[in-house]
Amino acid sequence: VNKSGYLIDIRKIDDDSKNKIDNGEQISNINYDDLKIEKEVLTNFQIKNEDNLILQNENTYESTSALEYYIESYKFTKWVTENLKNIKPKDAIDGNTLEKLKFTINKTIENENIFEINDNNIPENRDSIFYMHKEAVIRKKIENSLMTAIANYNQFSSSNYEFVLPNLKETDWENITTKVCMTSFVQGLSIKGKYYNNYATVVSNTNTEFINKNDLIVLANDGNYHTLNCKELIKETSNNSSFAITAYSKRNLSRQKIKIEKNSTTYYYYPHIVNNTKKNYLNCYKCIANLSEVYSFEQVVNGEITDESGNILYTKEKLNKIRTIYFTSLAREKYDLRK
Repeated sequence: VNKSGYLIDIRKIDDDSKNKIDNGEQISNINYDDLKIEKEVLTNFQIKNEDNLILQNENTYESTSALEYYIESYKFTKWVTENLKNIKPKDAIDGNTLEKLKFTINKTIENENIFEINDNNIPENRDSIFYMHKEAVIRKKIENSLMTAIANYNQFSSSNYEFVLPNLKETDWENITTKVCMTSFVQGLSIKGKYYNNYATVVSNTNTEFINKNDLIVLANDGNYHTLNCKELIKETSNNSSFAITAYSKRNLSRQKIKIEKNSTTYYYYPHIVNNTKKNYLNCYKCIANLSEVYSFEQVVNGEITDESGNILYTKEKLNKIRTIYFTSLAREKYDLRK
């Protein structure tokens, strides 16, 4: 249908933007959830090797990736909604036998429409019908593949040990179905009269095929990296919108290296520096190093932060800059991933 293939809540896009997209008009910005998504002016720092000389450059460039993401995602979501809106989890069939499949983890959504977006079915929310069904499909596919592989191995194995599908923890299933990871199984290993059976799941933090909303790191004018829900970041940005600059995924903040062949010297550098000072950003002690001084991530994204008693600490208006950075940066990072 399109390049991105991401579902979004198209109800949050303003009607003027929808009409322009539907009519194929040029569009310079989109209002999404009362936030203006537009072209970005970004800066990065590069070290180049030319004729065995090190050249340091700070580059400023324009990015329309976030805007393109919402345009393409709107088209995709609209197509899915119009053509698949009546499909329910109970309608699932086996692609080979055409028999009905029953694999929904949460039975309460059996008769719900998977692709009908409403307040109870926002694709990004873990408790949405779409999200729960997506996880169930991935899980069923993995379980079927494992059972087939194990059955084939048992058929031709000379071992007296019967290999079976292991019971994975729900926390591991969550990683498997929501992140790029690898799971390795060891079964039937004889150790002192007993058999060793276990598995391990390793999550990738540097993949280039997937971006999670929690992977975003905010660059701020205090020279620190912050998480989106950092109390210090939100306090400063609510009073001074220029305090927070933008955000990138962790993979786009990792250390780079360049090697000079002439003298076999390797130089290391970071792609972002603090305000032309050529100093590297540091991790905020309160939110990254200490992991304690943070608000609820979902409250920040939804636009209202409250204390334990329910008193409002920050309104949607106060969180405007942080939320704009979030929705813009997440869209840019997703759009720029390898397709």
